[in-house]
Amino acid sequence: MTYNYLIYIGRFQPFHNGHKHVIEEGLKISNNIIVFCGSSNQSRTLKNPFTYTERRKCILNSFSNAYKNKIDIKSLDDCENDIEWIKNIEKKVQKIIKNTPENSIALLGHKKDNSSYYLKLFKKWKYFEIKNFAEIDATYIRNIIFSTNDKYQIENSIKKLVPPEVLEFILNFLDTKHYLNLQNLYISQNA
Repeated sequence: MTYNYLIYIGRFQPFHNGHKHVIEEGLKISNNIIVFCGSSNQSRTLKNPFTYTERRKCILNSFSNAYKNKIDIKSLDDCENDIEWIKNIEKKVQKIIKNTPENSIALLGHKKDNSSYYLKLFKKWKYFEIKNFAEIDATYIRNIIFSTNDKYQIENSIKKLVPPEVLEFILNFLDTKHYLNLQNLYISQNA
């Protein structure tokens, strides 16, 4: 193994096959991945419709037990500024890795767009880039979920984009009050 720990940061709204691919590729070069679910302190919005607990469950359920034991999922709150946010992540990582040398830790990720600027802010760790997998985008998936209440249409549109366990979660989510509230908001903003 190349690294003792890899750190993977994202919102995973929702967790999709591109995210899963990044973790699977990471596990080829490390026995341990620390996944940080960002915006964990935010209430449900169109951009962040799923709670930390829901996302954590979706991520873990998407992997076999052999992989689950190598993935440590932590909540990550948004902060006032990038410096505070980075210090918060480094502190959380230090609690997990204890005496592991910094040079055996790397940041794992994929530079999607301008929102990935934070990957350059971590000076302590090397960065290990994973190429985009099938151009899957969580914003696109969320737009499908909220643009219609036709379960069959949603299922057919996203079933190849998300792990089966996430698809099942999303289909169940469609029957909740949270979904209806967010869908009404989506429709009113896009009318």
